[in-house]
Amino acid sequence: MKIHHYTKVMAVLIMGLFIMQLIPARPVLAAFDQKAYEHKLGEKIEDKANEYNIPPVLLKAVVWMESGWKQYKTDPTTGQPLLDQPLIGDDGLGIGIMQISSYDPNDKVTVDRLKNDVDYNLEVGCQILNQKWRANPKIGNGDRDVLENWYFAVWGYNSWCSSNNPNFDTDKSTYQDAVFSLMGQKYNSAITFAPGVTKIPKSLLPSVNPPSLSSCWSTPTPTHLSDLVIDSKSLISSGGGHDVDSANGDYWCNYARWGSYNALGYYITAYNSPLVKDKTIITQKILSSYGKLLAEADALALEGTASSYATAAKYYWTVQQGPSLDPKISERARAGHLSALSEI
Repeated sequence: MKIHHYTKVMAVLIMGLFIMQLIPARPVLAAFDQKAYEHKLGEKIEDKANEYNIPPVLLKAVVWMESGWKQYKTDPTTGQPLLDQPLIGDDGLGIGIMQISSYDPNDKVTVDRLKNDVDYNLEVGCQILNQKWRANPKIGNGDRDVLENWYFAVWGYNSWCSSNNPNFDTDKSTYQDAVFSLMGQKYNSAITFAPGVTKIPKSLLPSVNPPSLSSCWSTPTPTHLSDLVIDSKSLISSGGGHDVDSANGDYWCNYARWGSYNALGYYITAYNSPLVKDKTIITQKILSSYGKLLAEADALALEGTASSYATAAKYYWTVQQGPSLDPKISERARAGHLSALSEI
C-alpha cells in the first residue's frame, strides 16, 4: 500500500510540473524608481514654469500643495502611478496634478485631457496662476522674479476668499502661507532649491475680508529672488494670441487700455535681471507703458467715483514702484497718487 501511495504522489507531482510548463511565467515587474519619476516630473514643472514666466520653485510648491506631485492615484504598495485612475480631489471637481476645477463638465475632450495629459494639466494651471497674478492686488513693482510678489496670486489660485486671510482662522495655516512655507524647506526629494520667502505681515491684512482687488501693497522685506530663467524675448516680445503667447509684456501692453498695468511686471522683471545687459529696448517699453498707464489713471480720476479713484491710485502707485527713468514722470505719478488717495 505504501509503495502504491508513493507512486500516486509522484505521478501527481510529475503531472503538476508538466502543467506548469504549459503556463507562461508572469513577467517580473521592474522596481518603480520613485526618484527618477520625480526628477522627470520636476523637469516638466520647471520647463512649463519658465515657459509662462512663473518661478519654478513657486510652481513646484503649488503643485505639491495641490496634489503631492500626482497626476494619478498611486499603488499603495509600490508607489507606482495607476494610469487608469486620474487623481480627483475630495470635492469631486479638482483634476490631476494642478487640481483644475474650472472647466465645463460637458466638455468631455477637455476633461479627458485634464485627466490623462499631465503637460496639458500643468499648462492650464499656469494659465490660471497667471490670471490670478494679473487680477489680484499689486505687490511692489510687479517683478515676477521676486517670490514675495506672488503672495496674492497664490492666494487667488486656491480661492480669493476670507478663509485664506491669516486673520480669519488663526488655528490653521492659510493656503498661500503654506505654499510660501514650503518654499523655505526641502519638502520633497526632487526639490533642492529652497530660497525661503517673506510673508505679508498679518497686521497689514484686513481682519476678515480679502483685500480689495484695487489695493496695492509694498513688497515685504527681505526679498528673495527665484529660480526663474530669464528670457528677455519671452518677457518682452509677443506673437499675439492666447495661452503661453500672452505670458509676456508686449501682448498685454497692446491688449487693452489698461494692459500696460499688466505689461509692466514683465518689463520690470527683464529690466532688473542681471542677465539682460542692454536695457535700451526695455527702457523704451517701460516709458511707453508709463505714459499709457498715467493717461488711464488720469481718465479714471476724472470719472470721480470712489472705485475709479482707488484704481487710479493703484495705477499711479504702480508707476512710482518701477524704475525711475524720468523725473517728470515720477513727480506726475507721485502727485496723481496723493490726489487720488485724498478723494477715496
